[in-house]
Amino acid sequence: GRGGRGGQASPEQRNAPSRMPKANKEGMKRIQQSRSNNSTLASLEDLQSILDFADRNVGTFNCVNFSTAVHRLGKLNKPFKRGGGGARGGRDRGGRVAAVVPVNEDPRFHRLLEAIEAELVLHLESENPPKLEDGRGRFGPREVSSTLWGLANCGVTLKDLAEHPTAPKILPLVAKQLTRIRPEEYACQNISNAVWAIATMHQHGDEYLPREALNCVEAAITERLGADDFIPQGVSNCLWAFGSLNRNRGYEIGKDTVDAFGEGILRHIRGFKSMELSNLVWATSTLKIQFEDREVMAAMDAAMIDAAHDEPHFFSSQSISNILWAAGNHPDGVQLSEELLGVLADLSVRKFETFTPQGLSNSAWGFASVGFNPGGDFIDLLKRAWCREGQTYIVTEVANLLWSFYILKEHPGDQTLESVSRRLADILEEDMHLQTIANILYTLAQMEYLPPRRTMERLEDICTRAMRRGAEGDEEVRMAQGGATLSNLLWAMSSLRYRPGEEFFAAFNDQCVRRCDEFTDQGVSNIMFAFANLDLNPGRSVLDAFVAAAKRAMPEFTAQGVANSAWAWAVLDYWPDSELIDLYKEKIKSLDRQQISKLDYVQLFQASYAFEQFSPHGALMEGELLATSREVWEQISSARVTISALHQDVSGALTRMGVPHEIEYLTQDNLFSMDIALRGRKVAIEVDGPSHFCANKMSERLGSDRLRERFLAHKGWNVLRVPWYEWNELGHKEDERVAYLESLLWRIAGLTVDEAKIVPGGVKLSHRVDGEFRKDPYTGVVSDGDDADRANPPRPRRGMTAYDIDKSGRLVRNSPRAGAGRGRYVLGDHDGSRGDPRNPKSVAADAFDADRNDPGFAVNRYDPRDANGRRRGAARGVATTDGSLGGMDGYRERATGTGKRVVVRRDGSLTVTTDSFDPTLGERTGQSSPGRARRSDARPYGMDGASMGAQERLDRARRARGGDDDDEADENGSKNPNSIDPRGIVQPLPARPAPRARARLAPLSSASKRAAVAATTGRRAVRSRSGDDESVAKKGKSLSGLKGMGPGSVAALAEIGVHTVDDLAAMSDDAVDVAKRNRPRLKLSHLRKVARAAVEPDR
Repeated sequence: GRGGRGGQASPEQRNAPSRMPKANKEGMKRIQQSRSNNSTLASLEDLQSILDFADRNVGTFNCVNFSTAVHRLGKLNKPFKRGGGGARGGRDRGGRVAAVVPVNEDPRFHRLLEAIEAELVLHLESENPPKLEDGRGRFGPREVSSTLWGLANCGVTLKDLAEHPTAPKILPLVAKQLTRIRPEEYACQNISNAVWAIATMHQHGDEYLPREALNCVEAAITERLGADDFIPQGVSNCLWAFGSLNRNRGYEIGKDTVDAFGEGILRHIRGFKSMELSNLVWATSTLKIQFEDREVMAAMDAAMIDAAHDEPHFFSSQSISNILWAAGNHPDGVQLSEELLGVLADLSVRKFETFTPQGLSNSAWGFASVGFNPGGDFIDLLKRAWCREGQTYIVTEVANLLWSFYILKEHPGDQTLESVSRRLADILEEDMHLQTIANILYTLAQMEYLPPRRTMERLEDICTRAMRRGAEGDEEVRMAQGGATLSNLLWAMSSLRYRPGEEFFAAFNDQCVRRCDEFTDQGVSNIMFAFANLDLNPGRSVLDAFVAAAKRAMPEFTAQGVANSAWAWAVLDYWPDSELIDLYKEKIKSLDRQQISKLDYVQLFQASYAFEQFSPHGALMEGELLATSREVWEQISSARVTISALHQDVSGALTRMGVPHEIEYLTQDNLFSMDIALRGRKVAIEVDGPSHFCANKMSERLGSDRLRERFLAHKGWNVLRVPWYEWNELGHKEDERVAYLESLLWRIAGLTVDEAKIVPGGVKLSHRVDGEFRKDPYTGVVSDGDDADRANPPRPRRGMTAYDIDKSGRLVRNSPRAGAGRGRYVLGDHDGSRGDPRNPKSVAADAFDADRNDPGFAVNRYDPRDANGRRRGAARGVATTDGSLGGMDGYRERATGTGKRVVVRRDGSLTVTTDSFDPTLGERTGQSSPGRARRSDARPYGMDGASMGAQERLDRARRARGGDDDDEADENGSKNPNSIDPRGIVQPLPARPAPRARARLAPLSSASKRAAVAATTGRRAVRSRSGDDESVAKKGKSLSGLKGMGPGSVAALAEIGVHTVDDLAAMSDDAVDVAKRNRPRLKLSHLRKVARAAVEPDR
């Protein structure tokens, strides 16, 4: 085993003639005493006894006794060293008692080291070294390797030996002796023990490595690796040792040694255990070596699969994590097969409880690095363990786990991310390196998760102090502050819409100027984009430095980098010199059109348009590329939008003021869409939700709004902005809202309300708006009442009430006399518009004839009357005895085995249809999406409950009806996290599925049933006074249980302070009259009657 002292001699040693001289009289006494000492040392079974014996008899020790004593101490201390770095009076599994203090801290152990140093000095540096006849022995390969092995297991490091206060020469003397031993003198186990011990003791800097001695040992290993007595464990230990010595890239083995190890691995491939195989793979990765013979890695892959199948109980979690880490760390040299990765994933689930936090993070990191998803079982176990034990994870483990989830496209869940936030707020500052913080924030930005304010402010302070230390000359901090670290840090904060303070930016800008030459093309573009997105101008000195960096990096710029940086110059209102502009123009011309994304086109057009309007250089693009970019921009500007509840409130206030306006007005050049535009005037009102502002500073806007405002001002528009936080402060008092808008009109546009009313017209709703105002009953499109819309009706949209798309891709029109999914005309290639001259029925007949000729489909003609002349399936949706389905008003349909349906109409014609299908929703697999990451805070920074409560209720009600909670602003290049990823590195996580609607209780038909329900559910059953309508409500609870109470009514009642059934029932007549004047469409009297019936059923 690894701990053995000896080892069989090589054939050369066994065949060599004995040259041991005969000992003299004094030598014989010493030899006899050394034999007695060895027997005593071998019989002692605890550390205290060995230390006492060595301390009393060290004067009688020879070289063999010294190596035996240290080896025995190491062997007995090994279990305690593994359990915690030194024994303190405990017992190992065999019941042996450890020392009261760690062995390497015991004074008796240090006196033993002093004696060993003195013996080495006598043998190696004395003018008259002792002869073999004197019986003092010699430090041969066996004695040196045993001594080193014992020191390593006693917890001694190379630094401890090099800086020993009383024995400072012991390490250089042992190294000197290693250089004197010839390769053929080593037994193979002696070589592996020696190099393993040096690697184990290498715990600090590479300056303590005995390089000359290691070169001699490496030469001996290269020469002896093919020997018969080199066992598989020795091969594994040697390669593992060289890997450990190279952890700081301080010692690398030569090509001949690599080739020798490859031959040794193939020779012993069937003899390696699972731990030895994992050590081989780990060392291969750490050394960054590649075996020329590809059979080496393939053989190890197959051997690991066999070991996992044959002896899975011996395959430890540490071996699993080491193998996966190795594959991720050196993918070119350690290439694992899909079969092995699957086996490791299964073993990880089975042995999950034995993993340490480091093992879990290394395993997840390895799976992510090779692009292999280990499956839901492992991911679920990892999430639960992270939530349960996350407060004990070190910062590196947190960073690796976050990165792994991001790469594997798995969301860790809100609970896990909240645990990460708490952990980041508690980790000691000395453990938080700038690079690790940047990596964590970068991953959180990709997951669209903003930690709480306390956590972010602490990370900001730590980064500020670290950057200052780097500027003051701290070499370790300076090396960690590379260009990639700085760019990732600011890009992440920008994507999270978190604007740091002035102290942070002062330190950051200083680092940017100092290290600008270290930024890659991506670093330059990311930092410039972050400055622009946060609307922060770093100053001319910083921008001049990035101009020089952009010139240097321009040949490597991608389309994304060009678009980001050019857009940033435009937002910051900084125009570089003509040299850089010429480089931009040439680079844009040479871009591969296939590599330009939709977002890149938008940013390029905005940048070119800004350069054309405001800079002395003119437009950046021309020709076909400019036309394509403008077309993409116009598509975004003219796309359909859904207005928010805040937007509707502002429009409603203007309507009550009598100010004519248009919602979602599109300028004549199709370049800009405005939330609200006053009709007949160039006055725009922009209603800005939280996504337009920094998350931690709600009054500070993002840079995209500033560029958009400059564009509109250049076109002669007066832009009035209504921030969400100012509007919410007004509450629900109409007088205050009107006064606010009056003041805004006068301050910005110089208009009084009377002047704004002069323009004729009313409220116009753009045809691009999805809303609940005036839907056309035929197309479902919102109409603004203009004659142009009626003269040229829009084409029908997919998924509307009048039209559907079947699974074959054909457009079908729902019959107005049939239920959902029944009696549809199959339109085939008919476009569904009124301008198509063909008759949809004739197209449907042609389609049916084609389907009827299909041999795999049988047409089932169905007589709507049975043999007795009675109608079959008279009730809607009732199945008939012959398997056909009942319909209504003469429509009948039959389902077939192929998924098609035959619809029989009153006139006897047949229509073949398939199940309705919306291609935009994908296949209905029944599996929910992983969900999108949300903020940890219930509301954005700076938003209190009083100002946000009404807005939240309105937005929640709108989302329940299918709307959005904020207005869209993609057209101005804003990186809205709900629409386009800020930098497009990965696709945003899928949206969380809509919550399932709460099932309503069925109407009750008798008093006994009502009593039974009340007894079992705790709800009071109420029969409505109006006809046979019945409802079930719970006293004092939510209004949603009342009959006729939809989300809009609940939200409207919440605005006037009515939240429960009791509140509604207690409303006075005067309060009802006041509310009805403000909400004329709300049937408040009827709802109050139903609520009172629920509260007082006998009233």
